[in-house]
Amino acid sequence: MQKIWKVKQQDVSLQKGLSAALNISALLSRLLINRGLSLPEEARTFLNPSLNSLHSFNLLPDIAKAKQRIHKALENKEKVLLFSHY
Repeated sequence: MQKIWKVKQQDVSLQKGLSAALNISALLSRLLINRGLSLPEEARTFLNPSLNSLHSFNLLPDIAKAKQRIHKALENKEKVLLFSHY
């Protein structure tokens, strides 16, 4: 089956402005804008992340349950496997 790419249309002047501000390609600026990062500072932070810019792990759903289960496993000397898609 052949894949069909659908590329979202956007403001060309915004794309050129972001490309110029960050000295990046038009394609990269378009991808950033499609992710909702149209301001140069937002895009710069996204492209050059730091530990300080990460969201708190406490915002994850059911993190309190996960903490309790990991502590229980450690107390009982159980093996622990952590899996994440990020």
